[in-house]
Amino acid sequence: MVRRCIERIFILGVFVSTALPGIVGAQVIGGVVRDSGTSAPVSGAVVFLLDLNRQPLSRTLTSSSGAFRLRVEGSAILRVLRIGYTPHEQRIDGNAGTALTIALVPLDNTLRPVTVNTQPVCPARRDQGEALAIWASAT
Repeated sequence: MVRRCIERIFILGVFVSTALPGIVGAQVIGGVVRDSGTSAPVSGAVVFLLDLNRQPLSRTLTSSSGAFRLRVEGSAILRVLRIGYTPHEQRIDGNAGTALTIALVPLDNTLRPVTVNTQPVCPARRDQGEALAIWASAT
């Protein structure tokens, strides 16, 4: 029984000694992504962590409350992307462990006018009613 207990302690020690350096070296960077105009949380934004050579290290999505968390070692670049917003980048120090608030600037949502043409493109066919009946039964 004592031998088994010693074996378990030894195995636990080996596990901790191999896993601990990776855990201790990395810090958790987290925060909230918000709309710069309304301060509303931006959900579904992609938060990238890039090394200083702009190579991807990790990524995550913001939650419904705009929150995110990533592990980082040392200095890195944090990049946030979301459709409808200007991309945001900032350099961070992974050892700081501070909570970030990122304000994304909305893009101009003005669309060009659309012209609708009501002319039929396809000629009418005699079996059109049959084709529409088949389509209706399939959907």
